[in-house]
Amino acid sequence: MKQRVALLFAAFALSACAHVATPDTPPAPELSRWLGDLDSPRPSVYRIAAAYVAHAGPVALDSLAARLPGASPVLRAHIKLAVGVMLLTSVSPEEVARRATLRALGAADLDAAEGHAAALCASHEYERDIGVPSDSTMRHHDRLVALGGWSAPAAVSLTQCKGPTGRVFGLHILMELKAGGQAASLAALSGDSTIVIAGEDEPQERTTVAALAASYARAFPFSNHGPEVAGGPPRTVPGEAEEFLGAVARQDGVAMPEYALVNRMRDDAKTATARTWDEYWQRARPVLESMWDAAAAPATPPTKETPR
Repeated sequence: MKQRVALLFAAFALSACAHVATPDTPPAPELSRWLGDLDSPRPSVYRIAAAYVAHAGPVALDSLAARLPGASPVLRAHIKLAVGVMLLTSVSPEEVARRATLRALGAADLDAAEGHAAALCASHEYERDIGVPSDSTMRHHDRLVALGGWSAPAAVSLTQCKGPTGRVFGLHILMELKAGGQAASLAALSGDSTIVIAGEDEPQERTTVAALAASYARAFPFSNHGPEVAGGPPRTVPGEAEEFLGAVARQDGVAMPEYALVNRMRDDAKTATARTWDEYWQRARPVLESMWDAAAAPATPPTKETPR
């Protein structure tokens, strides 16, 4: 499995020779603003910028790659954040793999993810006994999930494992990552009739890989991507923006639970009635500034009184 993931990235790296970042072609003015905001130290500024850059999709990748040479540590960290969010929401692993500088930026996380995915791909625990993975197997699962968006390529590769347990783990990890941008990997398993002990309604329930994939495809945020799925939640502008807000918060380690963050936006910023993507963030920004920037501001030392 580890060798397969490495070969996958190597194959797409070869195409980088024909796909070179072109800094001489400037990005659109609107995208330029958000790319510039990634260099800000203010959490509300660079996090909203990361959401906008991710929302632009693959068109933003070359511009991100072009900013890496000579970038400050802060900008490098925020570009890595943005690409991690993109892997959760809007780009495929192949599209990142084609950009050597972006691939190198996340190399440590990608390599770690490959190692954990190899162990899961070799497992057979959803095929026998009671379908409960061992603690040692789950440690690989948990460490893979902890890597966030940069583990999405390994999770996608897991869905292509020869063994069905690996494919189930791939589905589980994509679901736990809320990697809606990888919805195509769920759709690719629609014909997988392999029976596994991985049903979610009762212990030791048998189901098929296809049925498990279909149940996830109907759930948020996968329901925001690809053809609309019968039985899925309705697609709305606020729902789309909440997917990106949640991805940014998870990828940047925001302590507030995601549901609480979304509810705060709905209650205090009235984002649930936003009619456009821009309107959502215009409403959300003041509330996010008060939440995120105040928490990140260094404490002001007490002023010494002048002796009288």
